[in-house]
Amino acid sequence: MLIGLSLDETAEFEALDLPSMDVGPSMTSAGGSVGERDVRWLELYDKHDLAWRSWIAQSRTEEAQASNFINYV
Repeated sequence: MLIGLSLDETAEFEALDLPSMDVGPSMTSAGGSVGERDVRWLELYDKHDLAWRSWIAQSRTEEAQASNFINYV
């Protein structure tokens, strides 16, 4: 399971991580074609990435608070 994704979303993300087989691509703002599978993969990746970054920041804050080291700089 990936941080920020449900079990179903994790399974979907892993299935979408295979090469895209879309027949009807949509256009990106950069002019390249992106299939629906790619768009969904990016949505799930962004959701996971946001949750992961939040978790890392929270972990660092908790570690700093639990530390006995004081930096007087």
